[in-house]
Amino acid sequence: MTINKTSVKQVENTIYRKEQVTCDNIELIGQYDVIVVGGGPAGVAAAETTARQGLKTLIIEKNGFLGGQAVGGLSGTICGLYLTNEEWTSKNGPKQIVFGFAEKFRQRLLRNGGLSEPQLYGNTYVDAHDPFVWKYSAEELVIEAGAEILYHTVVTNVMLEDREIKAVVVNTADGYGLIKADYFIDTSGDAVLVASSGGEFRMGQNGVVQNPSLIFMINGVDDEKFWNHFGENTICNDDFSEKIKEAEKKFGVSLPRKKIWIFKCPNKGQLYINATSVSKNNGNCLNCVKAKERTYAEIAARKQALAYFKLLKEYVPGCENSYITVTGSEVGVRQTRSIVARKTLLNRDVENCVKLEDGIAKSSWPIELHRGEKPKLFWLQNDYYEIPFGTMVPASLDNVLVAGRCIDAEHEALASSRVTAQCFSEGHAAGIAMMLSKKSGTKVYDIDGKDVRKALKEDGADL
Repeated sequence: MTINKTSVKQVENTIYRKEQVTCDNIELIGQYDVIVVGGGPAGVAAAETTARQGLKTLIIEKNGFLGGQAVGGLSGTICGLYLTNEEWTSKNGPKQIVFGFAEKFRQRLLRNGGLSEPQLYGNTYVDAHDPFVWKYSAEELVIEAGAEILYHTVVTNVMLEDREIKAVVVNTADGYGLIKADYFIDTSGDAVLVASSGGEFRMGQNGVVQNPSLIFMINGVDDEKFWNHFGENTICNDDFSEKIKEAEKKFGVSLPRKKIWIFKCPNKGQLYINATSVSKNNGNCLNCVKAKERTYAEIAARKQALAYFKLLKEYVPGCENSYITVTGSEVGVRQTRSIVARKTLLNRDVENCVKLEDGIAKSSWPIELHRGEKPKLFWLQNDYYEIPFGTMVPASLDNVLVAGRCIDAEHEALASSRVTAQCFSEGHAAGIAMMLSKKSGTKVYDIDGKDVRKALKEDGADL
C-alpha cells in the first residue's frame, strides 16, 4: 500500500508533484506529551487541563472549529449542570451541582456575552449558548493554557506497540503525516483511537442506538408573543403536541416527534428548535459511523427541519415572521461506539444515584432516550450519581483515556451521562489523570481513580 507524503517535490517552476512512500515512511510532523483527538466539550476540557498542568498538548479536530456536537451539531445548550427535582425547580430556580472546568467554561461564555439565563427543562434547567461565542471562547481557553490546535485533520490509523499507542496517522489536504505522543485522550465521540487500535467496544444495546437529529435556529421571533403561548417549560405541552399531529395530517409530511423542545437563545428573537428524529425508512436505527447511513440522516433531517419550521410559522404565535438562520453543520449524533473499559456505568447506577470512591463527575441529568414519537425521560429526584474513572480507561491500552459519549456505559446510562456538563467533567478528569501519570511515572491504566478524584477537587471540581 502507498500513500501520499505530506511534502511535495518541485518538478518545474510552477509544477509540483506529491511523492509516493510506503506506510512505514510517513513523515513525522510533530511530537507531544499528550494528543487529544476531538475538539468537542470533553476534548476542550482535556486539552486545557493537560496544557495548564505543563504537558505539551495538541488537540486534533476534523472541523475548522472547536465545539463538536455542541457547535457542529448545534445542540445549543449546556445540559447537566443543575440538580433535577420536580418539587423545587418551579419554585426556587436552579441549583448547580457541576463545577470544575464546566464552571470555568460557563463563566467564559458569560464574559463573552454568549450564554442565556437558566431555562426550565422538565424538572431541571439548561443554559443556552451562542455557537460563535462557544467557538472562540473554547479557542481562548485552550490557547491561553498553552495547547496547540490542528484543524481540518482526521486520524486515520494508529501505530501500536504492545499496549501503547506510539503515534497517530493523520490525513490533511496536504496528505498524510505521523504525530507521536506519550499519552492520548480519545474524545472523538466515536472511540476512533480505541477502535483503530483493535480495542473492544459495544454499539448501543445489541446494535440499537439512539436516533440522530438535526437542530436548527430560527430568527425573527416575537419573544413575548411566543413564550406567552408556549409556556415557561422548554419541553412542549400536550396541546402543542396535538398541533404537531394536526400539522402532520394537513401538510402530508412526516413529523415523527410529537414532543419537541424549544430553547431561548442568548440573542433576542432567536430560538433553538430540537424537534427532528431520523431513522431508516423501516423505523430501524441509523448507525452514524457508517458513511452511507450518516449521509441518509443528513438529507432526511433537513427535510424534517423544513417541515417542523412550516408548522411553527403557520401554527405558532410569534413565529409568523420567522425564518431559519442555520442548522447544525452536521446531524447531531447521540450514540455510536462505547468502549470496553475497566468499569461500566450501569443503568441501575444512574437510577439509584450511586456514589463511588473513584467518582470523577456528578450527574443529575435524566435518562433521555431518543426513539419514537416521544423521547423516554427517566427523571432523578433531588439527587445525583457519579461517573467512575474506570469507565474512561480502555481495557486494552495502557496510555490512553476516553472522555465524552464513548465511555463505557450501558445504553440507558449513556443516555444520561453523554451531555455537555458531564463531558466537560470527564475531559477535566482525563487531563488530571495524565498529569498524575506523568509526575508519578505510573501507567495511565494503573492510575487510581481515587487519586484523580482528590486532584480534581483541588482543581476546582466539587466532588
